[in-house]
Amino acid sequence: MSDEWATSISHDGEARGRAQAAYRRVGLICGAAVGLGLALGAWGPDIVARLDVPLPGQLPGIALGVLSLVAIGALAGRLSTQIDRAVVDTLLWLIAAVVAFLIVSRLPYEGRTWLTWLADDRFAGLPVFPYDGFGHGRAAFFLGIFFFVLGITQAFRLEVLRGSLGLRGRLSVHTVFLLVLHVAFAFGVGLIADDAVNAPLRVAPQLVNEAIRVGRTYQGDLFKLSREKGINYNAISGVRDQMNESYTLQVAESDLVESLTVIVVAHFDNGAWINCRILADQLSFCYDASPPYLEGFRAFLTGEPAPDCRGCTLRVGEGVTPVGLSGPLRITRRAQWGSYVLMRAESPSGDAVECLLHGISPVTVERCEVTSP
Repeated sequence: MSDEWATSISHDGEARGRAQAAYRRVGLICGAAVGLGLALGAWGPDIVARLDVPLPGQLPGIALGVLSLVAIGALAGRLSTQIDRAVVDTLLWLIAAVVAFLIVSRLPYEGRTWLTWLADDRFAGLPVFPYDGFGHGRAAFFLGIFFFVLGITQAFRLEVLRGSLGLRGRLSVHTVFLLVLHVAFAFGVGLIADDAVNAPLRVAPQLVNEAIRVGRTYQGDLFKLSREKGINYNAISGVRDQMNESYTLQVAESDLVESLTVIVVAHFDNGAWINCRILADQLSFCYDASPPYLEGFRAFLTGEPAPDCRGCTLRVGEGVTPVGLSGPLRITRRAQWGSYVLMRAESPSGDAVECLLHGISPVTVERCEVTSP
């Protein structure tokens, strides 16, 4: 009897061990599913928009955000099964909510800035995309509610998932269905976060892209077309003769708290350089962005005035001294990220200077460096 009793205890221990391992595994998988659903909702619309809108350099940041949310969800799900206490479960998921909110709300700003630093070290340390907290309170509220519900229902949800497993703890059709439900609910919350955080920064380039794509070659009356379509195609009327077919867009500046304004810059392959102002999700007007950076920059370097050039008087940052260059200067734009623009000027003698300019209106010279030809 003692041997049978010991064997029975051993079998019971093995069964409990398998059950506990299955419980932890479904906690990990379920948490990852929640993170994936949240990420798809938060950035799925951005991914779809970028299939049509030429916004380079965005996908690495989105990929980083998706991986981060999946990892946060998986970690919260796994840790909660390790301790398995209702209060602890709720606390862990609320901590996960805070981290998820920081990822979703900060990625369009600090996240893009850090990736810019990695891609172009000439802009390292600059606040390329300064944080704008518009609408983030709404995102925080719904994320907090959703993760709180996840916490208080953790034990029940995982027991149901574990009970749905097939032979040897394999995922069954029922298990997959339950996981898809988690993804779907998280996806809905992610869409709410997207609408609060990402949508204003996505809609602005979409409007500019539509105005350029259609209005650039439209032969009729742009004002009449605007009234018919509800999009201000007429905004590009003053600059469309500068445009060509190939171009890229990026958000140069945004103020969604006070003025509800986004500035989108368009760089065309033929050298045209256009700024478009979007006010409260409506395209307002587009204009030639180059005069301050070309004529104004030339006047700053040579000390000669730039007549008939509106907005071409540049501000000079603290510690910046003009570098005198003479002769007809060759001025080129080296790079632009946000409202920071790196310009280069070369004189016929071979002297060259690179200056960092900042701002849309007014434009400020932040620093200058003499460079080799």
